[in-house]
Amino acid sequence: MRRLGATTTTTRTQISQKFGRLERLIRAGVAVPEGWLTTTLTTTISKTDAAPLEALLRGGPVIVRGAFPHEDGDTRSAAGLSETIRGCASVQEISAAIQAIRARCDDRAVVAYFSPAPTLADVLIQREVSRALLVVVAARPPHPPMIEVHGPSHDALAWGATPTFAGPLSAWDHPVAVRLQALVVQVLAHVAGPLGVDIEVILGADDQLWVVQARPLTVDPFPQWTEMMAAMEEAGPEEGPPPHLHGLLVLDAEHNPAPLSVAHAWLIHTLAARRPQAGAPRVIAGWLYTRTLPRDLNIPQPPGRPLEGLRTLREVLLPRARRRHEDLVERLTKAAVADIIERLHEAVEGFFEMFDNYVELLIPARRGFTRVHSEQSPLSLCERGDYLDVLPATWDLASPSLDELGIGAALARAEYVRGGHPATPEGDTDEDEVATLLGEIDDHYFALGLAPLRAVWLAAAEALRLPPQLVFSLSGDELIALLAEAPAAPSLTEEVLRSRQRRHERRARLLPPDRIFDGAPFPITRPKLHGVPVGPSVEGRLTVRRDLEDIWRRPPAPGEIIATPALTAPAAVALAESRVAAICTEYGGALSHGVLMARELGLSALIGCSGCTSIHSGSEVRIDTARGVLLVLKRADEDPSSNPGPT
Repeated sequence: MRRLGATTTTTRTQISQKFGRLERLIRAGVAVPEGWLTTTLTTTISKTDAAPLEALLRGGPVIVRGAFPHEDGDTRSAAGLSETIRGCASVQEISAAIQAIRARCDDRAVVAYFSPAPTLADVLIQREVSRALLVVVAARPPHPPMIEVHGPSHDALAWGATPTFAGPLSAWDHPVAVRLQALVVQVLAHVAGPLGVDIEVILGADDQLWVVQARPLTVDPFPQWTEMMAAMEEAGPEEGPPPHLHGLLVLDAEHNPAPLSVAHAWLIHTLAARRPQAGAPRVIAGWLYTRTLPRDLNIPQPPGRPLEGLRTLREVLLPRARRRHEDLVERLTKAAVADIIERLHEAVEGFFEMFDNYVELLIPARRGFTRVHSEQSPLSLCERGDYLDVLPATWDLASPSLDELGIGAALARAEYVRGGHPATPEGDTDEDEVATLLGEIDDHYFALGLAPLRAVWLAAAEALRLPPQLVFSLSGDELIALLAEAPAAPSLTEEVLRSRQRRHERRARLLPPDRIFDGAPFPITRPKLHGVPVGPSVEGRLTVRRDLEDIWRRPPAPGEIIATPALTAPAAVALAESRVAAICTEYGGALSHGVLMARELGLSALIGCSGCTSIHSGSEVRIDTARGVLLVLKRADEDPSSNPGPT
């Protein structure tokens, strides 16, 4: 047995890399809890070895940690296969812990991993630090260090312990953050790995930071971000200026669970430039991020009343927007090329009028009220039938309306999508219900703000003799240039637009981070395949669908469970016609459209169930709503063609 960090000629040459790196850090002056190294060759502690252990025990209990000889390599790690025994308060307990570590050499999992099994393990007997916090750091320069912070509980990380904070170290608001940053730099000067370094640091009760683990990461901790950065570099000038990534940006996947077309990205950039109070939306590699969702904006207007807002929406805003849309569409049918440019400017101004009314009138009218549902008269279906010609499958100018998809004709006789509530509720109507209804019907107003713009792009496609699916690969400025036959227009060939379409398809296969902080992905702390549960538990065959259009064009079989990125408001009319058993979505929270829809339509659901679309179609699954988890009972053959991908 020898002291950790001591140099001696009798040291075994094959000491585990795990403890060897700790020795290196001690010699470099890094704070590592003191301890002694031995092996499991001898489980009986001699009197010679007992003396230093008794001295160590006078400082309090010790922790006994095992490591196999080749643990924590650059490309392979056996972390977690050995034992860690806490709270040993005597030499006898230390001896028993060493025996338990020795017994692990014969464990079935260890034998299967190493093949052949190791014949011994290294053992570190180390002073146990009274833990206030545990910080796990994933450091991979030049990326900012990412951390998970855990409290004083010693639950194993492998058990899925939920951190109290997860994200970039620079975002951690704690007095010790600056010292931790310096410690990470110090460790990286002596421990490295091709994919970065995993560092575990304990903040002791004495306010000292102690390094208890430093090992190479064997997988890329940010693989999706690497792909995302490559996609950002591929962005062209038609998508606007490069986005600023400072501060916190949140993916708006609840409303936009797919990358935006160039046309819609141009509209978002125009909105951000002309409405600084709009929540600072950004399009990053095609995906919509924002600092604040419009519904959460800090609006200076005093809160209104839901009934007043609903009456204004139904009696004033919606009829006016409908007349404007119909008038513009009629004028487009006989418009000359130059007139289409004028109609584009009109449609943009109409969109901004809609947005201003939405922010200044409709959001304050429902602020502070609780979202509710009604199974007798579903709020998520109310009056949808009157707007199937403008409600898009996704919130994008390139998205066809429900009528264009044929959903409108199929639902023409469906009474549940018309009416369902009096035009202007009166009397003792529940204000929470009115506010929820307002939050559903204002989607129609938003759709009427987008529909004229879509009509302009389609009219331009006809005038320019472009395939309709390609015209949305043009920004508004490019559309004007082509219509005006500007000098730059000849470079916008059909092949250029097809290359942009292929770029869009590549982006649809990305898994963008839910949050970005100061140019780095901000980890999500919720576990995979967990979500907001709705309804009773159910079992069935899983089928993955990209979006509402995919659900409609490839109808799931009765009793199947749909997995899809998100449920936008228009999805309610299609789901009401289906006979699926349940639905899982990658995105969405407890107050999302998805939760309301599932409850009102009588579907079981897991909303915000990260990872659900990565399960192959045809797998047998169980939605356990008691625990809020999706369980895979039997996996389908992993045929990539059976799944359309995460988006």
